Amino acid sequence: SPASALQPETVFERVAPSVLVVERVDSAGQRKGFASGVVVGPMQVVTSCHALTRTAAVRVRSGGRRLDAVLTRADPERDLCRLAVDGLQAPALRIAPASALKVGQRVYAVGTPKGLERTLSEGIISSLRPRARSFVIQTTAPMSRGSSGGGLFDEEARLVGVAAFQYTRGQNLN
Repeated sequence: SPASALQPETVFERVAPSVLVVERVDSAGQRKGFASGVVVGPMQVVTSCHALTRTAAVRVRSGGRRLDAVLTRADPERDLCRLAVDGLQAPALRIAPASALKVGQRVYAVGTPKGLERTLSEGIISSLRPRARSFVIQTTAPMSRGSSGGGLFDEEARLVGVAAFQYTRGQNLN
């Protein structure tokens, strides 16, 4: 409800500690790409599965620390993968019920676009599209390469979705 809506800077302050960088690592231990991830439980991170392709190992970066991650669950149909990260101290995010989402609702994306860690952008939910036993949240919140796996948050700083893809031949179709 509008009465409980937080200012964008407050949303960011609440969620930023739980939005991480997910690093793809090659067999020599070198970083070969990155994405974003969100903390959903004790030592549990969710990211986009497509961000983990062609990698020998995965690490997460939080507060200057790099921690090894292990894939524990993959749902390629929904492009969601869960990682276990031993020693991760970041707090789990609150998750909004899917039934609470409405077209026109203000949302905030936080991720690592183009390597710019913990970047905030603002938009609205422009559509809820049926897909993969559920739906896809279409948003106008700007996102760029590296945002995949980052969080989409409501005005109460609750996680409503995970960034998965964008249509590059359009504008703000994320």
